Amino acid sequence: MTCPTYKLSQDAHLKSYAEATNSILEIKSMLFQGHIVQFLAMLTDLSYSFDSTWEEEQVFGRNDPIAIFQGTKRSISLGFDVVAGNIRQAQENLGKIDALTSFLYPSYRNLSPSLESGNTTMTTELQQGELQGMTAVRYMNGSPLVKVKFANLLNNNLSGVDQLATVEDPFSQTGTGDGLLGFISGLTVNPKLELGTFTANMKHFPKALSISFNFNVLHQQTPGYDSDGKWLGKSHFFGTLTDETIQRQEEEALAQSVQQFIEDENNFLDNTSLAVSDEDALEPEFPTSDSSDTSPFEP
Repeated sequence: MTCPTYKLSQDAHLKSYAEATNSILEIKSMLFQGHIVQFLAMLTDLSYSFDSTWEEEQVFGRNDPIAIFQGTKRSISLGFDVVAGNIRQAQENLGKIDALTSFLYPSYRNLSPSLESGNTTMTTELQQGELQGMTAVRYMNGSPLVKVKFANLLNNNLSGVDQLATVEDPFSQTGTGDGLLGFISGLTVNPKLELGTFTANMKHFPKALSISFNFNVLHQQTPGYDSDGKWLGKSHFFGTLTDETIQRQEEEALAQSVQQFIEDENNFLDNTSLAVSDEDALEPEFPTSDSSDTSPFEP
C-alpha cells in the first residue's frame, strides 16, 4: 500500500484563503517522492529552542573554566488543530494523520537471494537448490527524515527562498522555499472527543483533533559568520534579510532613484524647449515699411 499525497483541502474557500495568505503547513517525507501532507495552519503552539553545547575544563588557579564551543542544536515544538465541518473532511483529516504518523517509520528492503542478489555465486547455488530453504531477510534502508514548511517561520531560510523580502518591508517573506530538514522525535495525536465524531460504516471520525510534535532541525547549510563578519546564509532563521542583501537592494533603489531623476530632468527640459518653440510660432507679425510705396499724405 503506497502513501497518497494529501493536498490542502477540498473546500474551495478554505483553500483559496490559505493559499492567498500562505497559511499552509506542509510535512513531506524524504524517503520517497510524493509522500506529502498539507494542513490548514491552525497553529496552537510554535516555540523554538537554540541549545549551544560547550566543553568546559576546570584548571588550577582559575575561577572560570575554559570553555570550548562544540555546536548549537536547533529544535522546534509545534502544535496545531485539525477540524472538520462534515464527514468527508473528517475522513480526509484522519487519513492525513495516518500518513503523518507513517512518516516516523523507516523504509525496509528484503534481501532475498532469489530476487535481489546480483551475486553470481549465490545465483548458481540457488539454481543448484542449496539455498531453496533460505527465507528473505529484511533490513532498514532509509531513515525517516522529513521536511516541515510554514511560510517564513518554518522554512529553509538559510539556503534562500524563491523571493526575498524587500527593503521597505524587511520582515516580509513571499518565497516558498522547500522547508526545514530534520526528524520528528515525538508525535502526539489527541482527538477532541468532547466535540463529537462523525460516523460512517461503523467507524468514528473525530470532528476535531489536536496534533503536536517535536522537530529537530538538521542544517543543510552551516549557519554562522565568515571572517569579514558577513552572515553565511542567504537569510536569517526567520526569513529576515541579511545586511549584504539590504545593502545591495539599497544600492539598487538608489540607482533607480537617480535614473528616475535624470529622466524627469530630461523630460522637463524637452517640455521647456517645446514651449519656447510654440511661443515663437505664435508671435504676431507686424507690417514693415516699403520704400517703393508712396504715402497718400506726401505732397
